[in-house]
Amino acid sequence: MFAASAAPLQRFNSSTILVITKTKNFFNEVKVELQKASWPWDMKERGFRRYKELTDSTLVVIIAMLLLGGYVALFDFVLINFIHYFTRIH
Repeated sequence: MFAASAAPLQRFNSSTILVITKTKNFFNEVKVELQKASWPWDMKERGFRRYKELTDSTLVVIIAMLLLGGYVALFDFVLINFIHYFTRIH
């Protein structure tokens, strides 16, 4: 009586098992490769000091982008006013 009402177990076919195996192998290989990588921080450090090189590099990039943006804005302002000065009608 109970055996008839129990749902049959779903069985995986060979293609599903192959996909699962390939996926597990892929993530295992990714883990091995990430362990080989040279990271820009010291694994022994704790807290934000661990990411000092990363934060310093980010700060340099932000400052460089602000300076470049200011240069482009200034050049654009000067060029617009220069062209406006010679093209305005009195």
